[in-house]
Amino acid sequence: MHSLNSKRPRFSFSALVLLAFVCAVTPALLCQTGPDTPASPLRTHSLGGTVLNSVTGEPIRRAMVQAAPTNSTQVQSVLTDSEGRFQFSALPESEITVLAHKPGYFSGTDLNPSDFQPEIVHLVDDTASLTLMLLPEAIVAGHVATVKGDPIEDTSVRIFREVISNGYRHWEAGAQVTTEEDGHFRMADLRPGRYLLAAGPSLPSVRALRSRGVRKEGFGTMFYPGVPDMDTATPFVLAGGQQVAADFALKLEPVFQVSGTLVGFSPGSGAGLQFASKSGEVIPSPIEADMQTGKFHGAIFGGSYILQARGSDSTGRPFASDLPLIVTGDLEGIALPLSASINLPVNVEIRPSSNSPEQLALANYLPARELVASSVRLISSDVRIDNVEYQAEKGKDGAMTFHNLLPGRYSLDVTTTAPWYVRSATSGTVDLLREELVIGAGRAAEPLEITLRDDGARLKGSILASGEAADGWVLVCADQQVLTNARTALISPGAGFEVVGLAPGEYKVLAFDRETFAALEFRNPDVLAPYLSKATAVTLHPGAEATINIERQETQK
Repeated sequence: MHSLNSKRPRFSFSALVLLAFVCAVTPALLCQTGPDTPASPLRTHSLGGTVLNSVTGEPIRRAMVQAAPTNSTQVQSVLTDSEGRFQFSALPESEITVLAHKPGYFSGTDLNPSDFQPEIVHLVDDTASLTLMLLPEAIVAGHVATVKGDPIEDTSVRIFREVISNGYRHWEAGAQVTTEEDGHFRMADLRPGRYLLAAGPSLPSVRALRSRGVRKEGFGTMFYPGVPDMDTATPFVLAGGQQVAADFALKLEPVFQVSGTLVGFSPGSGAGLQFASKSGEVIPSPIEADMQTGKFHGAIFGGSYILQARGSDSTGRPFASDLPLIVTGDLEGIALPLSASINLPVNVEIRPSSNSPEQLALANYLPARELVASSVRLISSDVRIDNVEYQAEKGKDGAMTFHNLLPGRYSLDVTTTAPWYVRSATSGTVDLLREELVIGAGRAAEPLEITLRDDGARLKGSILASGEAADGWVLVCADQQVLTNARTALISPGAGFEVVGLAPGEYKVLAFDRETFAALEFRNPDVLAPYLSKATAVTLHPGAEATINIERQETQK
């Protein structure tokens, strides 16, 4: 029988079981039953370093540095001092990801978000010290004036950056500013790369353009250093921290009237009209359209353009029309036919290598075609502003169709599931494995006929640099085929590559480091040609496997 004033602690049976379990699973802890036992503190460490300008090597003051333990959402942030130094304290003993940022500078993740590897420190003591680099922005500034030197105010200045994406090149529209009262402009926050710069146009008001009488004048578009269109412009290269001066001298040009009627237009339809350059840039020049009569009236400088109409009829059916124009004077009575948007059916045939009942049943099972041909795309081959790409859409019956195609040149890209591959792809008499598909304005294209086979080959191997295993990109391209069908694979350091579902035939295989490949327009035969002489040749047989080693190539100057 226990005394009422006993000081001994009391434990239930379940509490003793729980205590025993804790002691068993945490042998590093000293298991005690005393109520005042202190918890073991977690070990923490400090981390310091410096943030530097990667061009000048100078320290960057008031840069924000962030540190986060791996697999944690808790982030510590500090600002660098006047010497670019930073210091963290009380960081846990773990892997720490460290990033630096500052307006006017670019970090690695800003420049290459898809392939950037951040600084990771395995923090086990207080001696860790880092040097983080930030790339300063490039700046373009200049002056827009008349040929007599008078400043032009409120004129648009636009910049375009060359982008290489998956081996395709296009121009990406960037910043747009307007000139100040003294004609000056300034563009900042520009990353390294190749650029085009354009100023203008500057037109009279719409009311002034519609008035009769004296011929109106304005300032047309000029690409730096002094040409009228993007195709003849010379790109310039910007490096980190570089400042480029770009001045324009614009001359007055006559503005011509362009008028006509939308053919096939009915009241209740909606249409938007615009002038565009061959490169796809919309010219900010006014076009008015009467939605009851279909008559339109616009104004533009002399030159070559595409008059575009986009909209839908009274039933909601879309239409798109493009009419090339060469403007050397006033144009009246233009007939712009409204063509129904271009749709292109896609027929996929599965042709198994075996005539077994199971394979034949698969070939006739429509959902199977969706599985083995998971994506069918048309990618614009025209070098233009922003990339144009279409994805074939699957209907309720499983059939695929491209909708609302715009005129232009396209390459076909089909994603298949191994071991299936594209045996043939045609549109009428056009072999789309070796030629591009040309879509004409208002012209219906022949349906795409795609045949798939399942005896695809497999290619394995390694990348070498000076005889040692290396990382990088592998490019596999078939002889005599358009480079849209080239296959790529990214290889980690020391790992091998494997490309499956390849059509039997002759191939050339190349390897590049990450930086070179990111800037390589490898879908362009003229760009890839200098590298092909050093490519590794391989022959792939149906259903077979080949293994090769490839020496990594350097950038061609």
